[in-house]
Amino acid sequence: FDVGNMAVTSSQIVKALPEIYPWPVTNCPLPPVDVNAADAPPIEAVLIFYWPSDWAMELQVVSDVLAGGRPLGAGTTGTPVQCAELWSSNPDFL
Repeated sequence: FDVGNMAVTSSQIVKALPEIYPWPVTNCPLPPVDVNAADAPPIEAVLIFYWPSDWAMELQVVSDVLAGGRPLGAGTTGTPVQCAELWSSNPDFL
């Protein structure tokens, strides 16, 4: 599993893990990325650069990433810890 220093979109995650979002992703030409794979690197940050047209999918993936764990969204054992930084370029979001 080699992604290097790659950015991954919510659509790529949902394409690889359809169980985390109830509707199929049909408009993403990028390949699926399985972040639950044993050799997948951890997600270190969530970057929001735009106002998404589908907040439902974006917020589901962001919530799961912030909860962390493997599988994605399972959380960490013990004291809850935010597992990734959240950055947004839209001040209205924060």
